[in-house]
Amino acid sequence: ISSLKDQFAVLNIRANQLANYNDSLNNVNNQNQNTINNQDQELNTVYYCMGTFKELTTNKVLDKGGLFAAKTGSKLSADVNMDYFTKTDKRKVNEIPVGSKKATLKTSHPSGSYTLVTENKRVTKLVINDATKFWSNSKYCVLMVE
Repeated sequence: ISSLKDQFAVLNIRANQLANYNDSLNNVNNQNQNTINNQDQELNTVYYCMGTFKELTTNKVLDKGGLFAAKTGSKLSADVNMDYFTKTDKRKVNEIPVGSKKATLKTSHPSGSYTLVTENKRVTKLVINDATKFWSNSKYCVLMVE
């Protein structure tokens, strides 16, 4: 009986060690999953805005010459009003409502990846036909409307 008690004590210690090891692995797994989720969200985050020339220049989205305020690639100059942009997930946005007489994309997006839908001489929406292609040049979409 004494020998069995000793063996049982050793098995309990080993079981506790395995439980602690399992908890440690679960913590690492949760941390890794959080990192993956955050990176996934960051990779798929895009921004769009729409406004008149005056609104876009006032918010420093466009410069006085009407050019998008990106220094290089998808980096914006520091004085751009980011609150003016709508933040979204590129996998979830298929269209952007416009509702204006005229709309012009001020950011570069591949032709064929989008359609400006016109009804009754008004641009009603921007339809994103191919999200991967549309957002390939930039994480920003700027629509100038009249």
